[in-house]
Amino acid sequence: MRILHVVKEEPDTTTGTIFLEQAMIDHVTIIDLRENRDYDYIVCLMESDDRVICW
Repeated sequence: MRILHVVKEEPDTTTGTIFLEQAMIDHVTIIDLRENRDYDYIVCLMESDDRVICW
């Protein structure tokens, strides 16, 4: 399964743990909107991944 996490602020400890746990099982991509504003790329990832989680 491919999971995309879109974050808009610094992840806390719980969120970081979720990222690490999911990365052990699935393919995880994390996009930080504070650093990456390439919306064409983000939309492409959203269309291709199985799950999109926004934080």
